[in-house]
Amino acid sequence: MLKFTLLNLVAFALLTSSAAIAQIDECKKFRISFNSALEIHPRGVFYGGNKIGTIDNFDSTKSNIVDICIFKEHSSEIEKNTICYISEDSIIVYNVWASGQDIPENSTIPGFSSKLSLFWYEIQLIFRSIID
Repeated sequence: MLKFTLLNLVAFALLTSSAAIAQIDECKKFRISFNSALEIHPRGVFYGGNKIGTIDNFDSTKSNIVDICIFKEHSSEIEKNTICYISEDSIIVYNVWASGQDIPENSTIPGFSSKLSLFWYEIQLIFRSIID
């Protein structure tokens, strides 16, 4: 009976280790730098109502920086004009306008702690594009 339990524990450890390694290979990592400190710990990364990633690291001492892991099948949602904002307890991925240009893994994405600050950023972008 003891051998069977030890064998189960070893098998479980091997399976969970390989699952963890597979999960690392199945996502792309990015960093979000929010315009202000977050008051919540985000529960996930969403796009169009679908969960497309997880929170990889949230350092409460630098509460405006969040490392995320985007599932590879959704990594094309992270492109040149991607920004993120907080809605309730989630990070929402938002593309200001489609560029079709993926950004490299480990890039930093601008983030906004509210929709109001996001809209102000968009107004500034539109204004700059008109002037240029």
